[in-house]
Amino acid sequence: MHASTVTELSRVYDRVTVGDHLSKLHSDVDSMLSQRDNENLKMMYSLNLAIPDGLQRLRTRIQNAIATEGSQSLAKEMEAIVNVSCNFFDVVTLQTLKRFLEPTIVHDNNSGSP
Repeated sequence: MHASTVTELSRVYDRVTVGDHLSKLHSDVDSMLSQRDNENLKMMYSLNLAIPDGLQRLRTRIQNAIATEGSQSLAKEMEAIVNVSCNFFDVVTLQTLKRFLEPTIVHDNNSGSP
């Protein structure tokens, strides 16, 4: 092998061994992020560094994973807030109704019906 072909051969090797499999590699990014698997994320970064637009594609995948996880977390929190709000509203409404109905019930019981 001639020294002038090493750079091009290295680029082709990276493209074939890594670049053609980026989609498969990136499919594991979500689980790596959720498991906080920093070692594998470092290796993923190194592999993508050697591929043209590899880091851009990795960044996009990470951004999407973060956005999805954030949306799911917000949805869970909003559901909890709505449930708490509904429960609070129900309690307040029942207490208010009880206050208004108690004098009516007492008055009806004392109205003199034998």
